[in-house]
This record gives sequence, C-alpha cells and structure tokens, in this order.
Amino acid sequence: MKMCRSITSRIVIALIISVIFVTTAVVGDIAPPDSRGETMQPVNVTGVTMVNETVQIDMDTENASVRCSFTLMNPGENETLVVGFPLGLGDDWTAEGPRDEQYAYPLEDFKAYVNSIQVATREMDVNGSKWMVWNMSFDEMEVTDVRVSYWVPLSSYGNYGMMEAHWFTYVLETGAAWGGVIDEADITINLCGIEPDWITEISPDGYTLEDYSIRWNLTSIEPTENIHIRFETLQEEKYTITGFVSDETHAGVPDATVELRYWHSENGTVGSILDGAYGKPLVTTTYDGTNGAVGWYNLKDLNDRGSDWIDVVIMAHTFDSAGNKRTGISDPVQFWPPIGWYGVTNVTIGAHTSTADLMMLHVAADSNDDKTYTITYTVKNNGDGDAAASTTAIMINGVEVATDPVPELASGESYSNTLGPFTMQRYCDTIEVCADSDDAVAESNEGNNCKRNTFCLPGPLTSAEVPALTPPGAAILIGSLAIFAVANMRRRDE
Repeated sequence: MKMCRSITSRIVIALIISVIFVTTAVVGDIAPPDSRGETMQPVNVTGVTMVNETVQIDMDTENASVRCSFTLMNPGENETLVVGFPLGLGDDWTAEGPRDEQYAYPLEDFKAYVNSIQVATREMDVNGSKWMVWNMSFDEMEVTDVRVSYWVPLSSYGNYGMMEAHWFTYVLETGAAWGGVIDEADITINLCGIEPDWITEISPDGYTLEDYSIRWNLTSIEPTENIHIRFETLQEEKYTITGFVSDETHAGVPDATVELRYWHSENGTVGSILDGAYGKPLVTTTYDGTNGAVGWYNLKDLNDRGSDWIDVVIMAHTFDSAGNKRTGISDPVQFWPPIGWYGVTNVTIGAHTSTADLMMLHVAADSNDDKTYTITYTVKNNGDGDAAASTTAIMINGVEVATDPVPELASGESYSNTLGPFTMQRYCDTIEVCADSDDAVAESNEGNNCKRNTFCLPGPLTSAEVPALTPPGAAILIGSLAIFAVANMRRRDE
C-alpha cells in the first residue's frame, strides 16, 4: 500500500473539480457541469491557447491534494483575462435559503502563481456560481506559466451497508474554452492508502495503473471527457462491536468468551449465536493484556444484510477456579444491519449463575426389515438452569436428514423421541444426533451435545468400518462416547 504525504482531513462534502478560464468581455463554458440550465451559456472563447497541462492528484480515502501547472500562449493581440476555478459544485442539501446560495464550496488552501509569483485571488459570482478568480494580461506571442494548488474532500456515500463508496472527478471539458487544442495533458493520480483492487471505476480509458499511480497522457485534444475515479472501502468500525467485560469488582476479565446472541423479548430468554458477514458465528475472546486492555473485546464482521430490526444481547462467560461457569449478559440492543453498530457495549460477569446443559444421553436404531430403520434418542438438561426450546439434528453418514423440535427443559428434565424410517444407505450407517443444533441455548458445556452410533446389517461383517468381534445385530460403540444403543434387526424368512 502506497502512502503519500499527509493530506489534511476534513468533513466529506460532495464535489466535482473543474478548471475554467473566462475573459472580461466574453465568457465560455462557465456554468458548472451539473447546472440545470437556469443560466444561458456564452459561446465565444478567448484566443489564448493552452499548450500544456500537468495535473498531479495525491488522493487518500478522504481528500485529494491537487497541483496543476498550465502553459498558456497568446498567438494574437494583447489580451486581458479573468482566470478562475469554481469554488465548488453541487447542491448542499443541508443548506437553507435561495437556491443560488445552496452550493458547497470545498476548495481549501487555494493558491495561484503566475510565472512563479503568487497572485492575489478573489471570489466572483459567475452565472450564479462562486469562483476563485484572478486577473491575467497577455502580450502578443507571450508564453505564461500558471500554477495552482488546493485540496478538496472526496465525495462519498456509505450510510447503509459495510461498503462506503468514494469518488472524485477532475473536469477537463472546460479546457475546450481555450483557443485551438491542448497540445498535451499529463494527469497523474497517486493512490495514498488506497489499494488498486478497491477501485470500481476509472474513466476515460487509455490510462496506465502501476505502482499505485494512475496516469493519462493526452495529446492534441479538445477535451470532451473528464477524469473520474470511484472506489469502495470497508466500514469495519460500523460492523465491529467493542466493549469491556468486567467482574463484580469492575476488574477486566481476560480470555472470556464473548458472543452476539438473539434476544427473545417475548419471554426474556437468550437465543442462538448470530452468524457474521462471512458465515462464521460471531464469537470472540477478551484481551488478556498482550493485545490491549485486559477485558476489552472486538467482535468483528457483523452482517449488513437484512431489512428488519433485530433484538440482540452480548453474552460473556468464563469459568471460576472451581470450574463453575460465570456468565454476564448486556442489556438488550436493537440492531438494524444496514446501518451497523454504534457505541460501546459493556458486560459484567457476576458470580456463578444457573446455566442449562443439554446432554445427549442415548441414541439407538431399530429395524424390522433389511432396508429401513428408526432412530430413538434421549436428551437431558444436565445443568442447574432451565433450557429454552431447541432443535435436535439427525445426521446419517455426515449428512443432515432430519431435525426435531425439543421443548423447554427444566433442570434435570429429559426428552425422548423416535424419528424415521430412514433408508439404509450402506452396509453400516454412521448415525450422529446433536442437541441444540442451531445453538439456541446458552450452555455451561457445549461439548456434550452430540453422540454417534454405527448401525449395520445383520450377517457376516465384511465392511472395513465394522470392528472385529462385534456380534451381528448389535450397535457398535464408537471411541469413548459411551453410547447406549440397541439395534434389533430381524431378517425375513426365505
């Protein structure tokens, strides 16, 4: 990433930059490019020609610093001109009063030099627009160098969504007001802190892009196109939740798990973890002192998609020295994805609180033929807090084939159900049943939600998946999961 010299930051104001030159007697192309036809435009132009134009624009994500050099030549009789730049173009929608006063004037630190000597400039009203102008006189066949410098804020728009658009236009069209054609124009835009792959539009064609610089070399032109660039940046700060996790003594809690969860206001319960912009659960941990303040967290990559307001809470939890889970929940927040997150959200973790723990106790398969079977499971709330309603998922050979709604379970309460029939897919099917598959319940132990079982056809065991010495028709124990399963498959008489 190329970094240019510092460009002063300013508030973003919509703009188009334009160069304009007018005579005291007749005026050519002086209306702003976005004028709406309120003023009749003169048609005569000066006889002074522009031999060369060199423009260097150092642009960062907020501002553009512009330096222009012009070589002018008067092939005719002596002539006096008023030469100028528009102070700004485009309506200022926040302004009140007459329309001709509702313009933004973004040129900052404007300076003009004629033959290396700084000249006095003044504001002038030209066809209802404000201009910064100065006087110039040309003798016959005189060649004069003019140099100007200023900086402007870029136009931008990013009220909604993660991406913010920025754009900048340098108006060449008004150079046609000079006599003849422009022999040569060299325009360079140096990208300062802007990656080339952020750019979504460059015009006109015929440019080169190398080493973070965009260049045009135009010859013998009567300009009809303007220089335009548009790029997008990620508004990371709008889609990052920051805050501080502390204990009851206001001390920061290191290495605490922090989650963004749905909040069910109708019953005052915490729901599942939200997914972020890239499909990953919005979970992080607090700083432990090596990366920042102890207890501080940054929950990044919130999703910007969705049209409805969402009730959410920040949940943080850790474990005390005795292994008890300690949890804290923020006040509920209404979040609208298109506008992002604002403000700091702190969480206080108190002493051990009652927490649910959904534990899968029992998975069994049963069949009356050689083709299908049913699956029976039992899940228990092994925690000391109540568990909200949840969902159990059934996977066969790694593919989810069914889900089952589970009602609220009080501490110690269990729920059992039988699902199916399911078609036998292999000689031995691997069955996995997981409680709280959509992570709707905040638990003290998330590691005991699933159990796995392998169910095989009766008869000689030839599959490599089946361990030796396993009697036909019996469920197979997998690792140390301690599954209690019964497979009672009866063959039909032949």
